[in-house]
Amino acid sequence: MEDESKYYESPTESIPGLNFTDHVADLIEMRDFFNDRGIPTKNTRIDRYSQYLTEFISGKPFNEKLVFKSSIDERFKSGTDWLLYVLREVHELAWILKGIKTQTPAGLESKLGMLVSGSDFAALDSNTLSRNVQFELRIASYFCRSGCEVDLTHLTDLIGLNKEYAFFAECKRVGSIAQLKKLLKEAKRQLNRSMPSRYKERIAFGCIAADVTKAVYNHYGITWAITYEHSKDILQNKLKSIANNLPSAELFLGGGNIIKYWLPIHKRCLIRHPPTPTT
Repeated sequence: MEDESKYYESPTESIPGLNFTDHVADLIEMRDFFNDRGIPTKNTRIDRYSQYLTEFISGKPFNEKLVFKSSIDERFKSGTDWLLYVLREVHELAWILKGIKTQTPAGLESKLGMLVSGSDFAALDSNTLSRNVQFELRIASYFCRSGCEVDLTHLTDLIGLNKEYAFFAECKRVGSIAQLKKLLKEAKRQLNRSMPSRYKERIAFGCIAADVTKAVYNHYGITWAITYEHSKDILQNKLKSIANNLPSAELFLGGGNIIKYWLPIHKRCLIRHPPTPTT
């Protein structure tokens, strides 16, 4: 990092960001959104994130292990560890909520029930169903925010409809780089089986989203960076390295109207200038 620092000038001022009370407000809104649809959140991870942040904001000493009793792990060694892992989860859930409340996808309720059932932290989730659904909803939320009508009831993970096109999307969470090519090919086969050339009088296109966070950072920990721009470059370089080693011709050819492979990383980062956590 010392060698790179000369390329990233420290900012003289910073843009105000969300504070912890904003995150609690997001969680309360999420609780109400779930409860209004018959999905209870009491004694779920949504409830525990809110309890933790409320305790944190109070400034009084408290024991994180009493909040997250089933999440004791060697990765949680300090108060900062707990905070960063919680923020990682809360930020993703807030992004999802902002999307799905703009235009509620068909079949959302059953997905919400599975989402709240998962472990408190992705790093500890041995049953991947909840986090798989969370990733599908994250991708769905982006389609919702772009103005698409989203359907979660199809054989494909989700379908996004705008006035002209139907986007069929398969979503995969990848555990290792070695697994990536296999899962991308599997998603391609699934789309080729389920995606027609036209759907509801729209031209159909295929999209494949593969979350490679665990493949790159198997501990789900944090990255350090000098500035916000530096943090983005760190992750972009990781993604470029992965993408450059994929057989692009093989993935795009051979049937189907697949137009996009999307490889997101969802990562916590501590920024040196200004000192702040970001996702």
